[in-house]
Amino acid sequence: LIAGSMPAALCARAQDLAFPVFLTEGVGRRSMSEPIFELLQRSEGRDVSLLAESRLHRPQRAEIIIPLPTTGAVQPVESDDLSLQTGSLVRVIGLRDGTTLGRVARTHSQPRRTAIGGLAAGADIVLADGQAIFVPYANLNLIG
Repeated sequence: LIAGSMPAALCARAQDLAFPVFLTEGVGRRSMSEPIFELLQRSEGRDVSLLAESRLHRPQRAEIIIPLPTTGAVQPVESDDLSLQTGSLVRVIGLRDGTTLGRVARTHSQPRRTAIGGLAAGADIVLADGQAIFVPYANLNLIG
C-alpha cells in the first residue's frame, strides 16, 4: 500500500499487516505530493520495488523503484545525468511543515552553514512560494 500519510495512531496497526505500508509524506495528515501521485498513477499496473526498513535508532531513507520499460538496446546512463542540476524538481524533507517541493537554483560542492549552525554541502532551493533556502543534500529527494 502506498499512501501520502496516515495518523500516528494507525502506525502500530499498519506494522501488523501482511503487506508493507509506504508513506510518501510521513506520519500525519498530508496529501501525497502531486508529482509523486502522477508518477504512481502513470505507473499503474507495473511492478515496483519498495526499499524500506523500520529502524527507529538509525532510519534509512525509503525508496520506491519503478523500472522503466525498454524498447531496444539498453543505453548506459552517465552518472552525471542522475545528479541534481539547476532547474531539477526536488522534494525538501525536514521543514517544519513537513515536506515541500522546489526547484534547484544553485548547487554547492563546498560545505555551507545550515539553519541550525552545522556545515553541509547542499543546494539553494526555490520553494513554490518563491522563498529561496539552502538545503543539505541529505534533505533532498530528486524528483525530476
